[in-house]
Amino acid sequence: MYLLVENIRQEAPEDASGWNTQRETFRIELAFPSNGEEPFAHLLFTMVTKFCSGHSPHFPMKKVLLLLWKVLLFTLGGFSELQRMKEQKRADLSLPSLSEDSIQVMKNMKATTPPSYGIELGEQQKRGRRSRRDSLDLYNEKDPFKSDESTGAEEEENEDSENMMDAESDMQERELMSQPLSALRNNTEKICFPKGLPWAPKVRQTDIEDFLDMSRNKFIGFTLGQCGEEDVEETATECLFRAMLVNIPQYMIALLKILLAAAPTSKAKTDSINILADILPEEMPVTVLQSMKLGIDVNRHKEIIVKSVSALVVLLLKHFKLNHIYQFEYVSQHLVFANCIPLILKFFNQNIMSYICAKNSISILDFPSCVVHELPELTAESLESGDNNQFCWRNLFSCINLLRILNKLTKWKHSRTMMLVVFKSAPILKRALKVKQAMMQLYVLKLLKLQTKYLGRQWRKSNMKTISAIYQMVRHRMNDDWAYGNDIDARPWDFQAEECTLRGNIESFNNRRYEKNPNWEFSPVDNCLQSVMGQNLQLPEDFHCTYELWLEREVFSNPIQWEDLLQYS
Repeated sequence: MYLLVENIRQEAPEDASGWNTQRETFRIELAFPSNGEEPFAHLLFTMVTKFCSGHSPHFPMKKVLLLLWKVLLFTLGGFSELQRMKEQKRADLSLPSLSEDSIQVMKNMKATTPPSYGIELGEQQKRGRRSRRDSLDLYNEKDPFKSDESTGAEEEENEDSENMMDAESDMQERELMSQPLSALRNNTEKICFPKGLPWAPKVRQTDIEDFLDMSRNKFIGFTLGQCGEEDVEETATECLFRAMLVNIPQYMIALLKILLAAAPTSKAKTDSINILADILPEEMPVTVLQSMKLGIDVNRHKEIIVKSVSALVVLLLKHFKLNHIYQFEYVSQHLVFANCIPLILKFFNQNIMSYICAKNSISILDFPSCVVHELPELTAESLESGDNNQFCWRNLFSCINLLRILNKLTKWKHSRTMMLVVFKSAPILKRALKVKQAMMQLYVLKLLKLQTKYLGRQWRKSNMKTISAIYQMVRHRMNDDWAYGNDIDARPWDFQAEECTLRGNIESFNNRRYEKNPNWEFSPVDNCLQSVMGQNLQLPEDFHCTYELWLEREVFSNPIQWEDLLQYS
């Protein structure tokens, strides 16, 4: 089923018109339920929860998650389709077109190289620092972050562990240096990077609306009411959210359980789920070759699970955010409640360079080469050497996805940003900057930018290279004093009230749009005077003949306590 979906999903210029019609028909059958059935993606989500609850431990979860990822990619659309839908929605609302495509901007970015100061150069000479290149240097510049001073009070307790990881990274880089890179250098085209800042500055719509509301209330004492009704477009995303709505908390918990079990930093526990049931043999290996093959297969199995879970969560968040912001907030809040933030930080609290350069695949056993070609004899030496890839794109893809999830959960949420500070994410994220890949560095710097104002002056003073990199790579926003803690956002905040208010707004949205009986007893009441007075009511045809009698009976004959009314207005 995975191969069917993936092959049908791929488009080619030479495809016949009949094939394109069949592809669209297949996409509609998967996305939109018919004859009372549920969307296919919802069925796969149900399999995930049954597996995690222990009711169906025999499900091949790696294949289920891969199929779920590709079904979401096919039915909802990828990043290019998201960009097209954004443009279409802006055109429908008479908004100007987007000035830039984020993916294209990131493609043209390079890993930043902050300037070196005289003192730092002297320190490097004393340490006898040698120049070295790793495989990602083919696309980027030298690592700008390894000589960052980390003398802040928050990082002193992690100094020993960081030194150990640095030593392991150095050994990893020595191994990479000894490997031939001439072939890749010859095939690598020279990339011309644009000069100047990569992003155009922006201002939040919320900041504009807050300013206008404050001006209206200050000068004319008037506020706009909330809109009562809305037109709901029947899209694939809308159908999927409606089907998932009741069980979204269970789905998010199940995905995070699987991600925790597949993380390389997690330890095996008796109460954890068994994600290796479909690859473990009935009899344990007895030879060294069998043990090595099984170990590589287990690690590869976990890496694929991490890749599929991270990719499908990113797709869900992006599509729900485009469809309606409260759908995105609902899924995000349940991810936060299920401890997604500390889980991702735990994932990155490892030697991330070693994880990205891991070689847990046997190319001759991969599909379809294992079917097309004759299998050579496997030896322990050939398994140790691995494939010829200098780094694992699968693990790099997973790391970028997890960083994007963390950014989406914490962006403009002060309570969740404080969770990053409380869990001491700054040294963990700084270690991830050693990966010299522009897109990954960008999302790491975004997370550091969120919490810079909360880390204190000493941290900013000892991490000026990181501050400079943020200025160089991350988008600038109006009225965003992110580098200093002198605005209202850096003061003590009622974080619990912030989440409760958001949760109340989400529940009101779900009740308003998805409640089958809109006149039920606990439906939300509109208490805004302007909103109530502005509603369009359906009046009977003869009302204009009898409205004077209605006024006399309903208004003039009833006593009105004006003092009480003005007191609560």
